[in-house]
Order: sequence, then C-alpha cells, then structure tokens
Amino acid sequence: SDLEEFLRGRGGFSVIAAFHVLEHAPDPPGLLGLARDALNENGRLFLSVPNPERVMFAEELREDWDKPPHHLVRFSERGLRLLLERCGFEPEKTRRVPWRLGYSAGRLAGYLDYRAWTWLGLKPASWSRPFRNLFRLVMLVPVFLGAPVRTAGAFFRGGQSLYVSARKAKGGAA
Repeated sequence: SDLEEFLRGRGGFSVIAAFHVLEHAPDPPGLLGLARDALNENGRLFLSVPNPERVMFAEELREDWDKPPHHLVRFSERGLRLLLERCGFEPEKTRRVPWRLGYSAGRLAGYLDYRAWTWLGLKPASWSRPFRNLFRLVMLVPVFLGAPVRTAGAFFRGGQSLYVSARKAKGGAA
C-alpha cells in the first residue's frame, strides 16, 4: 500500500521517520496530518528533505530527480518548520548534513563543463582527464569573478539535506 493508506486509521506509534519522502507527496500537509494522527501523545517525527540551499549554480543544472514528477515541492528550513507547526507538531531541532567536498566538486565540474559548452561551444567530456581538469581551473576565474560572494557562498551553505525532529503538539491536531 502507499504511505497514506498505511497510516490512515493506525495509531500508537512512538516514532515515525520519513527521510526524503515529503518532497514526493502530492499533499504534504495531508501526509503530515496522517503522521500526527498515527503518533501516540508523546510521539516524535523525524524527517529530512533536500536542502534548497545545497550547491546548485544554475536552475538549468538541477538534477532531473529534483524536478517534477519526482520532487513536487521544495522546503526552506523556515517553511518546513512553519508547515510542521500548522500540522500539529512542535519542531525541536533542525540540522543540515555537513558540506561534502566530493559532491560539491562534482557539481562544480559539471557546471564548468556546462558553461564551456554553452559559452564556448566546447565539449570537455571528450577531452583527456588532465586537460579537462586544467581547463576547469581556468574556467573558475570568470565564474568566481562574475559572482564571487554567491559562488563561494554556495559551497558552504548548508548541505545536501535538512533534518528535522518534531514532537506531536499537545492537544494533537493543529
């Protein structure tokens, strides 16, 4: 069964964990309401969603999985906390997955290759690895000069995911 069908009419859970689920739900408030109703009075919800501030340099570079029909909605930290409060939860702690060099370096390499293709009509993917990496280093100069604060800041903002723990609010429903 799907998650909504599974939760509907069930109760007494101490904990519900939903990691990278909410962004796929067509009705996030409805899903959170079912989760709230399925928790016992001291129940806790642990969830994660993709961090909208993760390293992404341009909208056209967002991964296919981060667009519909895969991800239907994006949540900021503030927006997620407000949604949880409106759905009968008391958010307790929010944390971001630490920044990871490997992922960010890969995203930067992809961005530079994309810009080489769109700006210069070049196809770095067909070049030898040493030459491609040297070219990427040269390409970093206009990227950082063009938007130094935005570009550098993107590397250290948050991480790949937002994690939130929340308690079922006293009185149950919002």
